[in-house]
Amino acid sequence: MQRLAGGASAEVLAVDANRVLKLFRHGVPRAVAQREAAHARWAHAQGLPVPKPLEIVQQETRTGIVFERCDGPTLFEALRSGTRAPADLATLFFELQQQIHRAPCELLLPLQPALAHRIAAAPGVGDDLKTRALAIAQARSERSVACHGDFHPQNVILWQSSAVVVDWLDLGWADPALDVNRTLLFLLYAHSQMVATDVRDAFVQTYRRLCRQAWSGRTHELARWVLPVAVARLARPGLEAVQRAALTRVAHGEVTPWE
Repeated sequence: MQRLAGGASAEVLAVDANRVLKLFRHGVPRAVAQREAAHARWAHAQGLPVPKPLEIVQQETRTGIVFERCDGPTLFEALRSGTRAPADLATLFFELQQQIHRAPCELLLPLQPALAHRIAAAPGVGDDLKTRALAIAQARSERSVACHGDFHPQNVILWQSSAVVVDWLDLGWADPALDVNRTLLFLLYAHSQMVATDVRDAFVQTYRRLCRQAWSGRTHELARWVLPVAVARLARPGLEAVQRAALTRVAHGEVTPWE
């Protein structure tokens, strides 16, 4: 089978003109594939833009999920190639995330316990900062919505006249401000050198402006979640020194992403 894409935990292979196989790497438990397939089925049942999951398969020691095939570049690839205006892509991106946030979330699990776990595990972060971040992460949220949990341009495929969202493993419910802060910090500090600076800046500025408009009159809710999300990102393995330094400044309030 032709290899179409690959990441740290899985690769995507062409099965035929209508199907692809997301094949998890050796050592990834079958339960991970089962959870992602269940989340993708939930999203598809809600009418969200997601490739339809068809079946779970086993190839020797590796587990895979067969999906409906949706060919197209990722939104990240479109940004990098400059084939579409970054402001237009940012608007599409924002609207996709808002569509997910409008889905019912009663049957989903909360994202905040996993966030709290990452905060507690973050290396090189002082106890006082962790305590403050955990207090926010563990507090009861005034609003709870469905959240993709890993929403960024590499998980959006431009397909036909719109787009689909992939990689639903981290789906759950949370405060929407948590979700958009995860996205914004990814946009600011992950793989930024792989996209032209002016393109990235235009994309981020448009996304940030649309979020501010959506939170008009309550932008303090966005600012509140910066600390726990920044500390949690510091727990991610493989962070480059420049990313760690930038996130540390954000966590300490030296940089304010929403201003």
